[in-house]
Amino acid sequence: MLIGKRLKELREKNDMSLKDLSEKSGVQIATLSRIENLKMTGTINSHLSIAKALSVELVDLYADANHEE
Repeated sequence: MLIGKRLKELREKNDMSLKDLSEKSGVQIATLSRIENLKMTGTINSHLSIAKALSVELVDLYADANHEE
């Protein structure tokens, strides 16, 4: 599941940098960057942490996510 585009959209909507999101979610900046750039998908635990840090439900993070690009 490719959530990178949605992740970047939500992060920017919240005026957060990768560093801000990393600090709030506990997910490493490199991991967040790789997810946003579609280099990796991350784990369900990282997705949960990211969604919580962005103050959204997990389903909101998965909205419009595709399995393939």
